[in-house]
Amino acid sequence: MARQRGGFSIVKKLQEEDLELAPEILEDEEAIAPSHRRDRHDIIAEILITAKGGKKKTYIMYKARLSHSQLKLYLELLNRNGMIANNNGVYKTTPKGLTFVQEFQAINFLFRQ
Repeated sequence: MARQRGGFSIVKKLQEEDLELAPEILEDEEAIAPSHRRDRHDIIAEILITAKGGKKKTYIMYKARLSHSQLKLYLELLNRNGMIANNNGVYKTTPKGLTFVQEFQAINFLFRQ
């Protein structure tokens, strides 16, 4: 697990308290249930999940249900923050981005209980 600067890892905290998260919660791409209105964090997580193995911009755009202009803004934000990398038009989630997704899904799991 990646180290966090200035913060703590919710997953690490859960492990310290002997709380278990089922592996399918952390790995399930459908763990972020779409709703009628998504907030910024939901969209970012969906982009990062989609780009795990490396995907082109058009695929990410359709999978995340975003317009081209919206996707462009999000990809620039994620790239600037080191959560996604662009390699000749193929976007891939970085380890920092994967950490974000894992912790985001863990938090969503806690709120659903």
